Amino acid sequence: MRTHLSLLLFVLLAGCSLIVGPGSKYLDGSPGTRDAGPDAQLPDGQIGTPDGGDAGPPVEPLAPIGSGVGLSDYTPRPGDALEAYVGPFFDPNGDAVSVQYEWQLNGSPLTGEAGSSLIIPPAAAGMDEYSLEVTLTDGTLSTTLRAGPAVVHDDTDLRWELLLPLRGGAAGFTTGIFDATHKRLIFFGAEDDVGLWEAQLTGDGGPPRWVHLESVSGALPRGERTVFPDPQRDRLLFFGNNLVALDMDTPQGGERWTAIGTRGDAPTPRSAPAHLRFRMPDGEEVIFVYGGLDGDAMPIDEAYLLHMEDEDRWERLSVALPPTPVTLPELFFHTATQRVFLVGGASMTGGTEVYAWDLDDAREAGFVLVDGLSLPHPVFGGGAAVDPDDENQITLFGGGRRFDGDMVIANDDVVRIDLDTRTVGSSPAVSPPPAGPVFATAAGDGDGYVAFHKDFDFRGLSFYRFDPAAGSFTVISAPNHDLPPPLMQGQAIVDERGFVLSHGRTSLGEEQGSPATLAYRNGRFSMLRLSGDAPEARWGAVADNSYLPNPAIHWFSGGHPPGAFTSSVWRLRASSWQEFTVRTGESIPEERQGHVLIHGVCGGGGRGNVLGLVGGRTPAGNILDDQWMSECGSTGDDCTWFSTRSAGRPGTVWSAVTHLHGPGGTGDSRHAFISYGRGESGLRSDVHIIDTCDDSTVSQTWTVATIAGAVPPPRMGHSTSGIMSDDETQTVAYWLFGGADESGGGTLGDIYEMRWDGDVSSPTVTFTAVTAAGPAPTPRMFHQVAYDRERHRLLVYGG
Repeated sequence: MRTHLSLLLFVLLAGCSLIVGPGSKYLDGSPGTRDAGPDAQLPDGQIGTPDGGDAGPPVEPLAPIGSGVGLSDYTPRPGDALEAYVGPFFDPNGDAVSVQYEWQLNGSPLTGEAGSSLIIPPAAAGMDEYSLEVTLTDGTLSTTLRAGPAVVHDDTDLRWELLLPLRGGAAGFTTGIFDATHKRLIFFGAEDDVGLWEAQLTGDGGPPRWVHLESVSGALPRGERTVFPDPQRDRLLFFGNNLVALDMDTPQGGERWTAIGTRGDAPTPRSAPAHLRFRMPDGEEVIFVYGGLDGDAMPIDEAYLLHMEDEDRWERLSVALPPTPVTLPELFFHTATQRVFLVGGASMTGGTEVYAWDLDDAREAGFVLVDGLSLPHPVFGGGAAVDPDDENQITLFGGGRRFDGDMVIANDDVVRIDLDTRTVGSSPAVSPPPAGPVFATAAGDGDGYVAFHKDFDFRGLSFYRFDPAAGSFTVISAPNHDLPPPLMQGQAIVDERGFVLSHGRTSLGEEQGSPATLAYRNGRFSMLRLSGDAPEARWGAVADNSYLPNPAIHWFSGGHPPGAFTSSVWRLRASSWQEFTVRTGESIPEERQGHVLIHGVCGGGGRGNVLGLVGGRTPAGNILDDQWMSECGSTGDDCTWFSTRSAGRPGTVWSAVTHLHGPGGTGDSRHAFISYGRGESGLRSDVHIIDTCDDSTVSQTWTVATIAGAVPPPRMGHSTSGIMSDDETQTVAYWLFGGADESGGGTLGDIYEMRWDGDVSSPTVTFTAVTAAGPAPTPRMFHQVAYDRERHRLLVYGG
C-alpha cells in the first residue's frame, strides 16, 4: 500500500514581534531597473507598453520582458502534476507576445512536452530533475526564462510535508516581502520546519499559489529580520543578527542564500528599523537605515547607510537626528530637493512631526524640523507613496496610530501631504484591511504598493495592495481569501473539489467562528461558491467525513454558533447546502457540539442511508450518553429522527471520533467505529463498533473491541482517518493523530495505526505506533483532517 503523510499547517505559537518597517522604493516614482531591462511595472498579465500610453516615434525593436517563471512544486513525487507559472510580461514595442514551453529532464528536452503542465511519470526515478524553459516571443525577438529544477522524491517514504507556510499571527520569526522584480510574494521563517516560500501571483487575479522553495542553499538569516529590496542586483537583503542576501539571479526555484561579511561600521542586531533606498546626489545607490528596537524593546537612536555599490559597506552617520528617538517613521525621498523626509512614527513627543535631511546643500546638518508641516495624528509602520507624476504629492497609508497596552491600534486613515502648498489632510481609507494594522514592506509596482500584515491576535499574515490615488486596499493573500483562517473544531472532507474546509472556531479568547468553505487543490486554496441554506458560523459541528460511493455528499450537524448551540442538520451535496426541516410532532436531538456523527450507506440492505448522533456536550457543559438515528431514503431526501437505546452503546462521549469501514461485497458502508474521547468520569481509551446497516434498527448493538498492540494513551480532540486499499474498495487501516491529555492542556503529536480483524461479534483492533520522516507538525488538538484517496495521503489543517 502506498501511503505518505502530508501536512497543512496553521500553527498558533507564542511571542509575536513587529519586525517589518516602511517600504522602500526610488521615490522619484520608479521602482528601480534590472540589468536586463526595466522593472516589470505594469498590471499583472497585461501585455502592452509599460505606461499604457502612445508608442511615440519609431524605436529600435526590443525583445519581450518578463518578470519570472515558477513551478507548482519543486519536490514532486512520481505521478504528480507540475504546473508552470508565467509572471506578468510585456513587449516594449507593443507587439503581441506568445508563450512557448519546453520541459526538460536532467537537462535534456522532453519530446512532445510543450504545454503549461507536465505529469511526472509514475516510474520516474528518485532524484530525477525536471526543469522548464519558457520563451516569450513577439515573432521576431524573444526572451527565455527558466525555472527549476524540481527534484523527484521517492514515493515510498512515509513522511510529513509542509504544504503551506506557517501563517499564524505569532508564527515565530517570520518575514513577508513583495518581490517587485519577479511579481511574487516572499515569505520566510527561520525555523527548520518553515523555510522559504513564494506566492506566485496570477495574471487573472485568481488566488496565488504558495510554493516551498526547498532547494535554497547557503547561510540562513538569523534573528528578527527586516528586508531591504535590491532589484538592481536582483536580490533581497535580510538584516537581523547578520546580513544575508537572497540571490535571485538563478532560475526561479534555484535561489541561494549568501552571507555578506561585515564591512565598515555595521549596526548592532535590532528589530523594526525604518529603511529607504535612494540615490545620493553623486548617483550612488544606498539604503538608509534608521532606529529600531534593541533586545529589550528600547528605541535605538542611530542611522546608517549601506553602500551596496561599494561591496555592501556600512557607514554610521554622525549627522543630527530627531531629538527624541522615533520608532517606525515613514520615510520618503524628494528628488527635486535631494531631501530624505522622516515623518511621524512612534515617539515620546507625539509622532506628528516632519523632519528633512538635505543631502545636497546641508548634508552635515542632518535632520531638521520642517516648519509648517505636522500630521493630524501619529502614523507609524505604514508606507509612504510618492505620486510618480508629481513628487510633491505624498500619501501615507497603513501602519498604526497608537498603542493600547501591547496592541497596535490600526491607522485607518489615508494622510496626504502636499509639499508644494505645505498642507496636510486626511480621510478614511477605502476598504481598509479588516484584520488590523498593515505594514508596508516593499516597493510599489504598476498596480500600487504592496503591504504585509503580521497580526498580533492569531488571525494570520496577510498581503494587500494599496492604490494611493483611490486610497483603497485590495487583498492579495489573506485568511478567508486564498487561505482559511486559523481554525479549530472545523470540518474537513476530500471530494472532487479537493481538500475542503468548512466552518470552525477562529479565536481562542472569544466566541468567533468562520462560515467560510474553501478547497485546497493543485497547490492553492480557493473560496467555494455554494448555493442553498448554508450553516452560519459555528464550531464543534460534526461532518461524517467517511468513505462514500459519492464523495460529493456529506452530512453536517449541530455545533456552536457564537452565543448558542444548534441541533440543525445540513447536507452538502455538490455545490449546494440543504437544511433539513423537522416534521410536525417529530422528536429531535438536544442541541450539542463535539458529538459523534455516524453515516451508513445501506443500499444492499434496501434501507438507504442511516444518519446517527451519539453523545456530545450541551450548552450547560454536560456530556451526553444518548443515541439518535435518522433513517433516510436512498436519495437522502426523506429522513426521520428517532431515539434509540441500542444495546452496549458507548455511553457518555464527547470529542471522540468516528469513521466508517469502507464498502464490502454488497457495496454498503456499514461498520462505524468510535474511538477514545471524553466521558463524564474522564478520558476514554476504548473502541466501539456498530453495524449501521443491521435491519433490526432499534435493537442495533454496539460491540466493545479488544485492544491489542501498542495501545495509545487516553485522549480527546484527536483525529482518526480511514486509509483505503490501492484499489479503493476497502478501508484497510485507520490513522489516529494528535489530541490532548487528561488536563486538556497537554497536546499530543503521536501517530498510531489501527487495524480491525473484521470480526463483528468479538472484534479485536490492533494498534501500532507509527514514525514518519520530515518536519513533524506541532502537537495539537481539535485539528481538521481528511484522507485524500486519490494521492493516498492525510491532509491536516490547523488545530
